[in-house]
Amino acid sequence: MIIATAVYPVFFNIMGGIGIIAKSGNENASNGVVLIVSSLLLVGGAALAILRKNIASVICTATGTVAAVYVIRTISLIANTDKLVMRHLPTVAVPVLTAIVLLLNFLDPEAVRKRAEKKRAKLESENRELTADEKII
Repeated sequence: MIIATAVYPVFFNIMGGIGIIAKSGNENASNGVVLIVSSLLLVGGAALAILRKNIASVICTATGTVAAVYVIRTISLIANTDKLVMRHLPTVAVPVLTAIVLLLNFLDPEAVRKRAEKKRAKLESENRELTADEKII
């Protein structure tokens, strides 16, 4: 996952975004900026998945994926760019790998045990007997 993240979002997409900004002029410069931002979000999502910050990782990865696919779709509408699109399309592998890591984090026995303890503590606090000071008369 680390290698895929380093190669696709960091190298191909950031360098591609810089190339789009430099070569396209004002008309497609926004696509280059979106591609760079999507790469940063994908890298952040992968890093957060490794650090077990699941919710933040899902948000970053989903946002980055949508932005990257948007730019890839926009690039594909330009004539003679099939080779360029094929270079950026493997970026979709990073969200898939991030999803696998998030699933493994979710199914980790330690995480399952912590969620069960938290649920049990919540049920115990809801079902406990009230003390005399807590009762409303």
